[in-house]
Amino acid sequence: VNGKYVANCIVNTAPWTSFGELSGITDRAADIVRSLIYSSVDVDYVPDNLDTEAQWIYYPDPELSYHRILVRHNFCPGARGYWTETNSSRAKPLAEGAFRHTSKYAYPLNTIGKNEAMTELLAELKTNSVHGLGRWGEWQHYNSDVVVERALALADSILDGRR
Repeated sequence: VNGKYVANCIVNTAPWTSFGELSGITDRAADIVRSLIYSSVDVDYVPDNLDTEAQWIYYPDPELSYHRILVRHNFCPGARGYWTETNSSRAKPLAEGAFRHTSKYAYPLNTIGKNEAMTELLAELKTNSVHGLGRWGEWQHYNSDVVVERALALADSILDGRR
């Protein structure tokens, strides 16, 4: 209506901090959103094959720009190359022939009081039929299987409230 969407219920899976404007919430809820932090990740593709049988290799070495390598040719028949992953703040210039993708919202970060603040924020939003769901909607580092389970439970809860 008049260029705006109308809904009985909204389920948000986007990062709360990605919204340019939040309206209709208390100052406290807006403060919670502003307090949320996340990390960005750079994923670089290198077209060379590595001499390893591993699929994933983790490197806990702060001297390296990356912390993980995905060796594509070891699990994708006919694939070439590998991917490195690193926190964007530690990324170094690209190697010759490499390609980079930056994921601005890669991981929600835990901070002191974050869980309590998210409980408060989600409770307030729920009073207006707005539900946060998943890694970004709940600001938790969930894997996809957990998110699917939570999505099904939320759908059941919303439908039960309408019966």
